[in-house]
Amino acid sequence: MSGDINKSYWLLRNSSIEHVPAAKLLLAKCCFDSDKYGLSKKKIKTKFLILFFYSRLHEAESILIGNSSSINTLGLDDFINDHADQAVFALQLLAKVCE
Repeated sequence: MSGDINKSYWLLRNSSIEHVPAAKLLLAKCCFDSDKYGLSKKKIKTKFLILFFYSRLHEAESILIGNSSSINTLGLDDFINDHADQAVFALQLLAKVCE
C-alpha cells in the first residue's frame, strides 16, 4: 500500500497543482499517509528515514495552510477560499496532522 502512496506523492509533487484544491488535498493526504504507513507499519528505526517521513508530515501541513506563515496565523475564511469545495476534508486532515 505504501508503494502506491509514494507513487501518487511523486506524481503529484512533480506536477503543477497549486491552483487545484482537490489535487493539493490529495498531495497532503499522500504526505500524511506516507508518514502513517512509513513509521507505524514498518517500524522504521533509522534516523534518516524518520526525518524523511517527519518532513512529509510537515509538508502536509505546509500544503494545507497554503500562504499563511504558520498554523497560528491561519484564518478560517482564507482556508476555505484556498480549498474551495474540499475545505471540510482539508480541515479534517489538518486536524489529524496536528494531533
